[in-house]
Amino acid sequence: MSFTESHYENAVLQLFQEQLGYNYLYGPDVERDYHSPLYEDALLSALRRINRDLPEEAIAEAKQALEGSDMDAIKAATEKMQQAGYKLAEVVYSTQGPDAASQAAAAESTPADDTIEADYEVVEDDDKKEGK
Repeated sequence: MSFTESHYENAVLQLFQEQLGYNYLYGPDVERDYHSPLYEDALLSALRRINRDLPEEAIAEAKQALEGSDMDAIKAATEKMQQAGYKLAEVVYSTQGPDAASQAAAAESTPADDTIEADYEVVEDDDKKEGK
């Protein structure tokens, strides 16, 4: 049996669902406005979730820029969100001090409890060695 694109796709979907907790929806089953390239409900909730401390105005500007095709407007809105995020990080850093930043970095680099480290060896297939 050969490993096809379909097998790969199904394996990745299974991994995302079972190991990472993602939900899977078959594309045609998703109700949306097909005249817009953005899935607006998911976009807005993701922007708010990822940028919790940013003002609603910055999120609205980013959404508006993404709805258009003006790359300069998209870049400007992205830059504005980044700058606001940098300012928030500076405030957090200044109030919590450098120890909080190093503790956060250490926590991010610590592997999860279910991490398995393993060595492996690449073994060539006998058929490839013989030129078959």
